[in-house]
Amino acid sequence: MNVTIQRDDMLRMIGRVKGIPLKSANMPVLSHVRLTASGQELILTATDLDLILRVKGAAQVFDSGDIAVPAEPLFRIIRNAPDEQVSFEEKDRHRLKIACGSAKFEILGLSGEDFPSFPELTFDKRFSVPSKTMAAMLEKTMFAAFRKENGMPHLTGVFMEVRGVDGKVIISMEDTDCHRL
Repeated sequence: MNVTIQRDDMLRMIGRVKGIPLKSANMPVLSHVRLTASGQELILTATDLDLILRVKGAAQVFDSGDIAVPAEPLFRIIRNAPDEQVSFEEKDRHRLKIACGSAKFEILGLSGEDFPSFPELTFDKRFSVPSKTMAAMLEKTMFAAFRKENGMPHLTGVFMEVRGVDGKVIISMEDTDCHRL
């Protein structure tokens, strides 16, 4: 893999996936971010096995490939890099050379193939909702969500039901903390 991307674009992409990789995990690869370079784009993928997020950005790809690198060191390097282009070059044994201006780093990573694979999603039916409407619905239900520190991770989310009635889309959200619904 050999790719160059604007530092600000990379920082924006990292900002989106930053909270997903686990700091301490049973599988070491879950503390990594997968970088995939192909065509004219760089794709960052992060997962904790419950949630997966892929972010794409335009880049100059000289040699395609993919590698999984530890998330935290990558975040720190890009955040503190000068405002220039950042280049990533994979060396032997999954070592990633990162260069930005006069700063140069090497991170030991894992093969991109070690990263958990997920099926491509296809959607038969689509609809769109204004972000303000979705935010308002979440705000009205999240107060009842269980907090992670209380245990019971199955109660930390919001149940969302989407159904079509007479050609219209109706969205319902429900949440509980075992006391309120």
